Amino acid sequence: MAEEDSYTRWLILYGAQLHPARQRQVLRDITSRSSSAVLVPTAWLSWDLAGVPFIEPCFWDGDYRRWVWERCSPGREYKGSLPPHLEGIAYELTDPDFELVVGRTREMLPTVPTHCVTVRALRFAEGDSSKPLGEISEAQLLVGVAPHSPRLQPTREYFMLVLRGAFLNTLSQPYLAHLTNLQPFDPTLSRLKRLSRYLFTLTLLPSFLLFFLPAQILALPAWGRFGNWLLGAGLDKTRWLERVLSRWVGSGYRNEEHGSVP
Repeated sequence: MAEEDSYTRWLILYGAQLHPARQRQVLRDITSRSSSAVLVPTAWLSWDLAGVPFIEPCFWDGDYRRWVWERCSPGREYKGSLPPHLEGIAYELTDPDFELVVGRTREMLPTVPTHCVTVRALRFAEGDSSKPLGEISEAQLLVGVAPHSPRLQPTREYFMLVLRGAFLNTLSQPYLAHLTNLQPFDPTLSRLKRLSRYLFTLTLLPSFLLFFLPAQILALPAWGRFGNWLLGAGLDKTRWLERVLSRWVGSGYRNEEHGSVP
């Protein structure tokens, strides 16, 4: 029993799994040994399935770059670049807790065949992927095979789960900016739904303009880290605002009126 408790494995939660309600569900009664924001340099967040990322091959050509962009950037024109790599939160768990969390995560995707793959992850300071904290040589991602063609758009409800989860877990500003500019599909967009999305866009925009862009253009990484520190310092107030506003604009769950998680 002592050996089981001493052996640990890293599991990366990402996308909609980072929404606070889903985090609480999969990590219920679980105490991780440690946790960290991470970047996965061999994966991107795609929208073919329910946010399941896919792993890149060893080499890619121009057609493959376009294919990746169309899978990961709905509503944005391809201009030759790749989207930001997948970011998430890695948890160091004992082996029994690891299996329990993976099982709970699979319950959120009951119709999607998934399996764990081993990836390399780069730890970074909260909100700033340019400030590395070391490497996790072996971490696990729960992924699935994407049989669909690209050019799919996420629903607004699902998109908001991903956006709020990324924002409230203080992932890097380039990653947040990429997500904020994507266009979800919602043929019945109401004023309250627009407010729900634009609130997060406006909250992120001042920090992006005042700190991230000057840091990149003027090569002042310390200025960018200062902005990320301010963003992290205000995280508790942001989460409080999220709870208050969800009473009027909704939590982002399609079936929230039933009080269950999809």
